[in-house]
Amino acid sequence: MKNTLMISNLIFFEFFSAKIGSALKYTIGFRIKALRNTKGISQEELAEVLNVSRQTISKWESDIVSPDINNIQSLSNYFNAVSYTHLTLPTNR
Repeated sequence: MKNTLMISNLIFFEFFSAKIGSALKYTIGFRIKALRNTKGISQEELAEVLNVSRQTISKWESDIVSPDINNIQSLSNYFNAVSYTHLTLPTNR
């Protein structure tokens, strides 16, 4: 069931981004939130795994601050080796 949910979320994400087009800018915060939601965990749960506060996760996802290189590595590891580039390079689709 969890795999089906992940696939459904990814299909929705692709559909949603295709409808918005270049108006949607993928930032590190946007990507962290999308990965967290796809995994089905709360900000609090992610914060516990990374040993940071829930407010820190919120600030990352809102692009108020960016995670440091150690936290980017931890995020990459937690989300099953999502590449550093995938997390950090802003793109328009």
